[in-house]
Amino acid sequence: MESPGILSAANTATPQLTASLRAVAVPRMTRAAGFWTAWWRAFLIRRARKQTVVALSELDTDVLRDIGVPESLLGEAEATRRLDENRRAFWLWS
Repeated sequence: MESPGILSAANTATPQLTASLRAVAVPRMTRAAGFWTAWWRAFLIRRARKQTVVALSELDTDVLRDIGVPESLLGEAEATRRLDENRRAFWLWS
């Protein structure tokens, strides 16, 4: 049984991404561990989304559009790419 508020922690609006995040291997919920299981599931979903964004940030924006990546992930991938460029450029100024 899945709590309805778990996937809201990932801030996803696309059904494809939500379905793929549900496929993350998580332990089954026991009676006594309701809160911690929900917290752990939310953590795994956030981690899966972050790993997806990092993997997508290595690809070109045009390629991502061609394969149909949602706009929300395009923006996050672009932001991650720019942050990495800024981190590398910082060493040029010091």
